[in-house]
Amino acid sequence: MKTQFTPGPWTVNHCDKTKSIVNTKLQVICTLIFSWTSKSRLDEAEANAALIAAAPEMYEELEKANRIIRNMLNLMTTNQKIKLSAKNEKDGLKDGLAVVRADAREIVLAKARGKS
Repeated sequence: MKTQFTPGPWTVNHCDKTKSIVNTKLQVICTLIFSWTSKSRLDEAEANAALIAAAPEMYEELEKANRIIRNMLNLMTTNQKIKLSAKNEKDGLKDGLAVVRADAREIVLAKARGKS
């Protein structure tokens, strides 16, 4: 699906009190400004910047995974879906039925596209 956001990959440019997220043309996507001095808060800012920079790739992978899971579910029998649900719940995934999670993935993808 076509998106409105700037295509990736994005990377982090490090400056003294900022972290800028840029695309391959070095166009700034956003800048994080912080005034923290503690090591833990600086590490947190670094992690936040890395997470934001990974967003286009994560979006693309989630979109692909969502299509793959939907295709698999469409090929599964009801009994297979019940077994999958039980396995997911055993692994600690509430809403174990993958169809329910597909709806959650659709909501997150729409949110990333600016449609809530």
